[in-house]
Amino acid sequence: MRIYWPTLLYGFLLNSQEKGVKIIAVGVGDNIKVEELKTIAMGKDENVIKVHDFDKLFYQLQDIIDSSCQSKCKWHFKG
Repeated sequence: MRIYWPTLLYGFLLNSQEKGVKIIAVGVGDNIKVEELKTIAMGKDENVIKVHDFDKLFYQLQDIIDSSCQSKCKWHFKG
């Protein structure tokens, strides 16, 4: 039996979104495939984050958490 991962992943993402989960796609590096990230983010440009390296991602984590939770999160990143 062959599993087609993009279809399986999309089904999982769609089911998660229907339950109110916000999907954020993060790409790190120079060769980011933006269209793949956009697909993971369910077509929402505002949920696609691109950073040059992991150091930059580290410094953006709190902003990512704040924008994704919209006051529903009780978790705070201390970097």
